[in-house]
Formats: sequence, C-alpha cells, structure tokens
Amino acid sequence: MTQSKVMNRWLVVAGAMVIGLLSGLVYAWSIFVQPICQQYGWGTDQVAMMGNVMMATFCLGASIGGNILPKLGSTKTSFIGAMLFGLGILVSAFVTVPGIMYVTWGVCGGIGVGILYNVGMFVTSAWFPDKRGVIMGIFLALFGLSLTVLSQPISSMLASLGVKTTMLVMGIAFTVILGLIALLVMRMPPAGWHPAGYQVSASVNGKKEELVSCSVGEAVKTPAFWLYTCAFFFLIIPYAFISSYTTVFATEYRGLEAAQAVTIVSVMGIGAALGRFLGGLILDKLGCKVTYAIFCLCSVGAGFLLLLCSGYVGITAAFFLVSAGYGGRTPMYGVHPIEQFGPKNGSAIYGWAVLSTVISSLIAPVITASTRNATGSFTIAIIISIAVAIIGMCCIIFTPKLTPYMKKNGITAKEE
Repeated sequence: MTQSKVMNRWLVVAGAMVIGLLSGLVYAWSIFVQPICQQYGWGTDQVAMMGNVMMATFCLGASIGGNILPKLGSTKTSFIGAMLFGLGILVSAFVTVPGIMYVTWGVCGGIGVGILYNVGMFVTSAWFPDKRGVIMGIFLALFGLSLTVLSQPISSMLASLGVKTTMLVMGIAFTVILGLIALLVMRMPPAGWHPAGYQVSASVNGKKEELVSCSVGEAVKTPAFWLYTCAFFFLIIPYAFISSYTTVFATEYRGLEAAQAVTIVSVMGIGAALGRFLGGLILDKLGCKVTYAIFCLCSVGAGFLLLLCSGYVGITAAFFLVSAGYGGRTPMYGVHPIEQFGPKNGSAIYGWAVLSTVISSLIAPVITASTRNATGSFTIAIIISIAVAIIGMCCIIFTPKLTPYMKKNGITAKEE
C-alpha cells in the first residue's frame, strides 16, 4: 500500500501524547483531597479513597479497552474512553454526595483512563512496528509526567476557582479535547500497511504468506501467556509496597527531614518517567527479555539500598530506582504480547493479563502494613519486594524462544 493513501503516523503520535498527558490525572487525586474536604465537609480518608478507586478501575478499564479494541476499532473505543473520563469529571462538579463521586470520578473516570491508556499504547505501536519501544516509552513517560505538568495548574485553579468550577472546566476541556482526538486521529493503520523501508518477516516454510495471529483463546492455553501474566502480577509489588509509605519511611524510619521526604517524592516522579522513556529505547535495541531484566535488577538494587542506606543521598537513590525499575518495565508490556501472539489480538491479550495487577496492587500495601505492624520495620516487606522482582524477571527470561505466534505460522526458531 502506498504511503500517500494513509494519514501521517506522527499525527497519531501527537494525539496519543495528549491522551497520555491528560490521562495521567489518575495520579493527581491527592491535589483535590484537601479542597474537597473543605468544600463539602467530608472526611479525609473518605475522600482519599476515591483516588484509590480510580486507580483500581484504571486497571479494569485497561482490560476492557484491550478486549473491545479489536471488536469496535480504535476510533470508537477511544471515544468511549474519552466520554467516560471527561464526563466523569464533568458530572463530579455537580455531585455533593461521596458515594456518587465514587462512581463518577472513581469508577467512570478510572475506566475511561484505562481504556484510553490501552488504545494509546496499541494504536501507536501499530503505526510504528519499526520503533515500538521508543514510541511506547514516550507515551508512557508523558503519562507518568502528567502529575508534574498538571499539578501546579490544577492547584492554582482550585485555589482561585474552587472545586466545582475546576472540575467543570476540566471536564468540559477533557471531554472536547479527548473526544476530538478520538474521532480525528486515533485510527489503526490500514491492513497490510507498513512504513517505508520496514522489512516484514513473513516467511512460512519458505513461502511468503500472511501471518495469522493467535486468538485470545489460543493464547491463554500457552505457558507464554501465564508467564506474561505472572510477570504483570509481580511488576507492581516492588513499587506499590513502598510508594504509599515514602514519607513515612524517610522521616520516621530513617530520620530524614520532612522537606527531604517531599523532594524524594518528586524524584520518584522523575524516575518513573525516565525509566519509561529509557525502557522504550532499550527495548528497541535489546528486546523484551534484556530490557525487563535490566529494570527488574533496578528494583532489586533499590531493595538493597533501602535495607542498607540511612542517609539522604542513598535513600533518594533507592526511591529513584524503585520508580525507574517499575517504569522501565512498562513499555515491554505493550510489545511482548504482539511478539508472542501476533498484532491482531495483542491488546485483548494484554487486557486479560493486566487484570492480575488489580490483585497485586491491593496485596502489596497490605504486606507492608501487616509486616510493619508486626515487626516495627519495613525489612520483611523489602525482602519480599526483592524476591518478587527476581521471580518476575525469571517469568520473562524463561519464556520460550519459539513463540506461540511462530508455532501457529510454522516458523522455526532459526527463522526468528
């Protein structure tokens, strides 16, 4: 197919970058907590939990998005996500009952973000088979940097306009911007398209044929899928076990100043964004297994630093590595299912695997809380985080070289 008959793929990238930047609002709920408590007189824990609900339903939304993307297409799927996210914020401006805001902001907004996140990853990946890792890394880095970019404008709006008007303005803006991006640029490339100069490997027993992707049903019957799912499960634990306790660990457990703890939190945001970007670059050069191993070892190194260091520099380095190790692995998750099972159902397979993180994201803080209450320290939780990082690394490293996609199309290991 000639290149003149398709849209410029960089327009898709630009649209996805805006989606990533705005969708990262999922990390910014803490900015709203105090103003909402003051506005409505609600309890702090009650309001803070709304952000946790959004994070949990974000994972659910990523699964939903992955499964409906092959059926509805990228335009309809991203539009659904945009409406759920934008209108969820918009309607929240008129809510005065906590339980309803759990639904509007937490459930609707979270599912919308998850759908947009999935579409952004897999649509850009489809347009850039030659640069999947770096494009994925840029998208995910912007998603991670969203809090840094949006926190000051949102804080200023909350201070000057109040909660209701801020949510109203954001809801209208997000609905319009994300809706237009969904309708105008979030499109998959035409069947058979590939960028100029890209060499498509389609040799099946010496003949040029169209390669056939594995179905979701075929994928879930393979060891590769379950190794991928287990790696997903273990991905978040070395980050989630300590991320909610960063300031507590720094001040109460290591005796640092409160201002130093705040700086460490900022460094974690930089580490997550840089890890995502570097993970994408390394992925294109060295592949999924090596990239995953590098950033798993970052998590392992972070664990040892948390155990051994008591000074500000060492603790800051540890938390930087915690975030970089987590972020650097994320680009692989959008590429690995395509390589293992083919491009057609990669988003759906990702969608099923990502559900495991809903469980692990809840387990990790519980492990930290229970072991800390029992022992008075973070030591056991840190050791567990080191162990699961190594286990997760092994899940990807020991994935067979002969992928289910290759087996389905009769490709031998030598032809990989």
